[in-house]
Amino acid sequence: MPEQGGPERKATAKALAFYLPQFHPIPENDEWWGRGFTEWTNVTKAKPLFPGHYQPHVPTDLGYYDLRIPEVRQAQADLAADYGISGFVYYHYWFNGKRLLERPFEEVLASGSPDFPFALCWANEEWTRNWDAQTGTVLMPQDFNDEDDLAHIRYLATAFQDPRYIKIDGRPLMLVYRPQKLTDPKRTFKIWREEAKKLGIPVVAIVDTNCDPDLVDFPIAANDDAIRSIRMLLATVGQTITLAQAEFESKRARRPAAEEAAPAEVQPAETVPVEAAPVEAAPQAPA
Repeated sequence: MPEQGGPERKATAKALAFYLPQFHPIPENDEWWGRGFTEWTNVTKAKPLFPGHYQPHVPTDLGYYDLRIPEVRQAQADLAADYGISGFVYYHYWFNGKRLLERPFEEVLASGSPDFPFALCWANEEWTRNWDAQTGTVLMPQDFNDEDDLAHIRYLATAFQDPRYIKIDGRPLMLVYRPQKLTDPKRTFKIWREEAKKLGIPVVAIVDTNCDPDLVDFPIAANDDAIRSIRMLLATVGQTITLAQAEFESKRARRPAAEEAAPAEVQPAETVPVEAAPVEAAPQAPA
């Protein structure tokens, strides 16, 4: 719905791709998982579990790329645009001012290349060894507090002000992966909104991907919740079509027989005799 007194706005859905930056080595992963570890390390170890199971997945166009290379990032943006993707949502790792896997995005921000829309998603969970069954070992802890919230939004403001940053009605699109993990989500978002206003940034649109949407101002279903939204939307569309079809058939059945238009009688086309031209005999081939 358009704003009061404003021009009517046409809503257009756009597809955004989540961007995992762990396709390059960092010192922390070297220490925790072994020298040279990247996401490719696990991808190439995958094994097929049943007949027809395609594993490991082998990359095609870009090969086993390294996100430290600018040409790779440009090629990714070009490929995404070719397939109808409108922008990237970079996973952003912030631990009380400590950032991890930040190099690809920082270079995109500093260089202005690729010229492709983007937003950020704060992956706000602590890093642990849980995914390899070594539970209880925290590799990178989180400590949420007011001072860090303030420092964080001031850092984010530099990204929000980039002309490539994705905005909704002028508001930067900012996703938080697990809002319920924050000590006090409402307070964190309040600090962010107040500081954003001081910095001259419109009210930040925070998107909840796995939490109570009442905690945010402008919730948009994303990530795994997007699947539920799509299912709900398609179910609604399907029900509407079914009801419309039933109503059409009902009206058609009640229509008087006299109103049914009789099919027009098809008259045979008039034939005109055509005199056939004489056909010369083909010459015989020499023996």
